[in-house]
Amino acid sequence: MATETKPRARGDGAGRELERSDGAAIALLSLPRVVLGALADLQTIAQSVRVLPEVAGYLRSIEARVESMDREVARMRQAVEELHPGVDGLREAVDRLEPGIEDLRRAAAPMRRIGARFRRQAPLD
Repeated sequence: MATETKPRARGDGAGRELERSDGAAIALLSLPRVVLGALADLQTIAQSVRVLPEVAGYLRSIEARVESMDREVARMRQAVEELHPGVDGLREAVDRLEPGIEDLRRAAAPMRRIGARFRRQAPLD
């Protein structure tokens, strides 16, 4: 069976003072751990701050490349927009040619059959 190590309160309040001093002792004993934790946090922050100039330089180089790409994309968009009327005209021209192409296929079909006959009959040299 577990025994209670906590002092019992006496009628004059001395027990309560002892309980308070036990809490203070525990707080004092944990103080080094808290301080070491805070120091470790400060060290982590210091290491992070040392890297910031390098990160800033890297971000500047990325920004410069993005600005360059923005200009290039703007030029490409302009070129594509200039092609748009030509593409519409090309589409209309192809649409006009399609019926003629079908007529040409029908007209060429007998010639393909005749050409196949000649290829089969022609002697090989």
